[in-house]
Order: sequence, then structure tokens, then C-alpha cells
Amino acid sequence: MSLLAEIRQRTGTLHEELEAVLDITAQVRSREQYAGLLARFTALYGPWEQRLASFDTEFAALGLQLQERLRVLNLQKDLAALDASVRLPGGEAYSPSLPGFPEALGSLYVLEGSTLG
Repeated sequence: MSLLAEIRQRTGTLHEELEAVLDITAQVRSREQYAGLLARFTALYGPWEQRLASFDTEFAALGLQLQERLRVLNLQKDLAALDASVRLPGGEAYSPSLPGFPEALGSLYVLEGSTLG
């Protein structure tokens, strides 16, 4: 099995869970809902990106420039462009469990896949 096929197999459940939690199609019927969706993305990606950053050296060794793949700064710019004063969702903050680089690499694969749809 190729590395790509193995990553797809091992991260399939994560893709499905992420899509179910975000329920994007139901969230973009108005400007306010869209801004709320961007705020939720910010709340999700912020801790995830911080955790991935702890593996920056390992990503760089594979030729992956992690900083080019981060989203929170762009999400914040989009929220500002919408002049949105949206509060981030309350409750327990998302904290991804990435005990090692293999999990971080798989996690980045899921994030990249969410960009492509």
C-alpha cells in the first residue's frame, strides 16, 4: 500500500467527523451565519495550528513549509473584511491530540483535504 493510500485509510474517519461537526452547507445562508462559520473555523484551526507548529522542524525536513498552510491569519482578515464582531464559540476549547509526528502529518493531510473539499 502506498503512503498516500495508507494516510487516506487512516484518516477517513477524521474527515467524516470534521464534515459532520462543521455542517458547512447549513451555515452559510446569510452574512451573519457566514461570519459565524468563519469564527468557528478560527476556533477550530487556532489550537490545531499551534499544536502542528511544535512539529515545524519535522515538516521542514520533508520539504513542507507549515507556515504556508496555516489559515487563522486569513480567517481573521476575512472576519475583519466582513466587519464582523462575532464571538468565538464558548465551551471547552478544541485541543487536538497529536502525540507524535506521524499523527501530526496525518492531521495536516486532513486539513489540506478540507481545503480541497
